[in-house]
Parts: sequence; structure tokens; C-alpha cells
Amino acid sequence: MGLESNETITTPFPFFWEKHSLETRHLLTESDKDQIRKEIISGFDKQSVRYYEGIFARLKSGSLRQRQRAFNVLYDEQSFLSKRVLVPGLFRFVAKKVLSDPVLKRQRPVLIQACLTSLIRPEGVLTDELTSAGSSTKGTGHDDDDSEKTAYTRRHIQRIFHEHFPETFFKTNSKTADGSEDERLAPYSSVFSSSELPRTSTTSLAQNYMAFDAKKAISDSDAIRRIRLDADLKYVYPAYLDDLRQFKNACSRTLRRIDGDEERTEFLISEFSSLTPSFLVFHAHFNSILSLEWFRTRRSQVKERVLKGIYPLKYSVADGARARELLVDLTQSDEFAKFALESGAMAFLNFGLPHFTLLLYKECVKLHLPPLSLGSSHENIAIVLRDMGKHKLMIRSMNDALRCLREAGDPYRISVALKNLGEAEWGLGFTKKACDYFDEAESIGDKLLEITQRFRVYWNLAVANRRLGRKEAELRYLKKCLSDFPDEYGDRILELENRFDELTR
Repeated sequence: MGLESNETITTPFPFFWEKHSLETRHLLTESDKDQIRKEIISGFDKQSVRYYEGIFARLKSGSLRQRQRAFNVLYDEQSFLSKRVLVPGLFRFVAKKVLSDPVLKRQRPVLIQACLTSLIRPEGVLTDELTSAGSSTKGTGHDDDDSEKTAYTRRHIQRIFHEHFPETFFKTNSKTADGSEDERLAPYSSVFSSSELPRTSTTSLAQNYMAFDAKKAISDSDAIRRIRLDADLKYVYPAYLDDLRQFKNACSRTLRRIDGDEERTEFLISEFSSLTPSFLVFHAHFNSILSLEWFRTRRSQVKERVLKGIYPLKYSVADGARARELLVDLTQSDEFAKFALESGAMAFLNFGLPHFTLLLYKECVKLHLPPLSLGSSHENIAIVLRDMGKHKLMIRSMNDALRCLREAGDPYRISVALKNLGEAEWGLGFTKKACDYFDEAESIGDKLLEITQRFRVYWNLAVANRRLGRKEAELRYLKKCLSDFPDEYGDRILELENRFDELTR
């Protein structure tokens, strides 16, 4: 579905997959495991094929009025999906609506079980297996006052698949295991399984359109940038993280009661027990499917308001604190939690929201981190404060950073911290004190053994003095950069030389 399929390009937990896969022991080969992961990750592409198959079928048949209605539906749904991905305020608004929708809350266990069963048994799931899945929302993490429900019947589940999620679920074979051809008893599979999609008269058209749409999306670098930033932001939204935790628990419980290939079941239980990329993608795709269904079931007036509405992104101190708690609980690692919080902070900064960036960085220093990591978090706070012109507060944060970095005993980081302190003092008018900090930073840099670290110290000092308008000092540091230039920074040589020419003309 166009831009929506790019929603999960990035994940804020890049190292967790490697660690997890090394600890997992089962009889499946690495190739088998990779194939299952591929099935999960490619699920949304398969969903998109089926989506466009249905759209083009309606566009090719029926009266002119019916075709116009089909086009309007396509236009509205694509506008919604694109806006949801590109406008972070709308993403958060829709996430909350999906989680609180009573119908989706009841359907959710059925959908989770059907999708997971198709991963374990590609041949599909019988509707009879799902008739009790939606009988109660208790224990799913989505309780409400009316949690006890009447169980879904087989007919109810068939209607859910056919009328509400026709792109996600499909019949794998009209013949049942005993050779009959009663379609009511045919198993259903999902786009997350290895089952081949049934072909229709519009399959080729759908595939060609998707290829065209993918090229168009990739060519829009600004849209791709926003998608990446939004992907980082969702992992600091408390509602999304809470849903992620509940979804993880629901998958764990459901996998343990599904009959099927024990090896695949064991692998999926292990794979979904932590925030592996395949699990995060599965959750993101599942969430997108529910979001589209939420939009489809709104009245026309509500749809219009959603598409035309303005959604300013809001974030509070309470949001940041809750996000930190949930990330620690989900990852069982303060370092991984820090990585996600910092990724969200940088996304806020790219959206021109430094106050929200500062808020998340302040949550990082509340984590239990080693001195070097904690020092870098204090330094991040100081840099944002510098850019906001708050030099007094910057000095306070840099002193905290310097204390941690000295405890860690990292001379390179200490040198950079002293440079930052110099900038803060200069901003307050204490130029002599600032120069003393710059000289101390340079002196430490001169003694560093690694050429790359020496270069980075001089480069940091040059850039700092450029910000302060000290051209002679900048030129001196640039000369040291050029005289001690590491090969791995070859892509920066032109920038260095051009700036040097500007200063020496």
C-alpha cells in the first residue's frame, strides 16, 4: 500500500537480533529460520498485492457509478495510509483509537491466532479452531468493563475474514483434509505464511502498480526521511509500547496452544520472546492492518475529518517517563532503552521540536548506565541546551558529563567535553575561561595515540570556533586536521580544503 509498506524500514533495537539468535537452540537450520523471518517481513507486500487486486477488480467491473465509488475509496484509503505514516501526530491519534475500539479489541485475539497459526501451519487454520478466541478479552491486556463476550461462531469468523480483512486472509484449498469440497470447512491462511497467494484476473496489474508505486516512493527522499523518523518516534509513544508489550504476551500465550510443527512453534516462541526485527515488523504490520480497518469502518463525515484534520505532535514529561519504563521492561536492558529514547529524541530534533528532544534525553540519565554511556547522555542534553542558547544550563549538564567521563577514563571524550564547556563559557561572555578550556582540550588531543581520535578533536575544535566566529582559531585547527588526516575520513577532505581556501583567500 504505497508508503505504508515502508513504515518499518528501521528498528531502534539493531543489535538485539544478533544476540538473540545466538542464544536460540533448535533443530531448524539457519536457512529455515531466515525463511520464516522473510515470510513475516514480506507479509505486507503480499497484503498490498491482495489490496490492489480487489481495487482493480472493482475499477474494471460494474457501472460507472460503482467504478467511481471504488476510485474514491482507493483515494481516501491511500491518503489515510500515507498521512498516517508521514504525520506523526496522526499516527499517535490512530494508534490510540485502534487500541480503544471495542470491535477491534474483540477481533484481535482471533486475528492474532489466525496469523500465528498460518506461520506454524502454512496450510492454514480452520474456523472451528478460532470460535473460542474472541469469546473474552480477559487476559489479552485489553480489558474493558464489558469483557465477557459471546463466543464467535464459524459464520462470524468467516464474515470477519471476508468482509473486514479480505486482503489478509484467504482460503488455501477448498478441499478439506478428508477430501470433501465443503468451502465452509476450508482452511484459511494469511499473508504472513509461506502459502502461495491465489491468483486473480488483476494480479499482474496489482504487481505492476506496486512496482511503479515503490519506485515513486523511493525517489521521494524527503518522504523516506520522514518515514524513518516516524519509525523511530513510535517507539517512544507509551500507548504504542504498551500495545507492543501486550501483543508480545498475547503471541506467547497463543503460540503455546496452537497445534502444529513443534520446531517452527519453538522457534517462533523464542523469536517473539524479545524485540527481534521480525517480531517488531510483525507487530507493525498487524497494527497497520487494524488501522486501515478502523478507518474503513468510520462514517464518511469522520473519514473526512481525519483526512483534513491537523494533528500537532504533543509529548509530555509523563509520556517520556512512561516510555522509559516500558522500554526497560520490554528490552530488559537499560542500554537498549537508551538507544530507543535517543533515536526518538533525534527524530523530534529533526522535526524541529528540541523541547521534546530534551525531555527524552533527560529520561536517559535516569537509566542505570555505565559512566561512559551516562556521560554521553548528559552531553547530549548540554548540546541541545547550547543550540537553544541556554548556556548556564549547558554548563551544569557538561559538568555532570565531565564527571562521568573522567570516571570512565576516556581521554578523547574528556577532550570533547572540555570543548563543549568552552563553548558554553563563551556564550556567557567568559572568553578567557573558554579559551582555557579549548587549550586544555587541544592538549589532551595532541597526546591521543589514535590518529582518528586526534583528527576528531581538532575537527570538533575547528567547528566550535567557526560557530563562535573565531576565524584564526578555526584556521589553526583546520591546519592540524590537514596535517594529521586519517584515510577513513577521505570523504571529508573536500569539505576541509574548501573551508581552508575560504579562510586563506
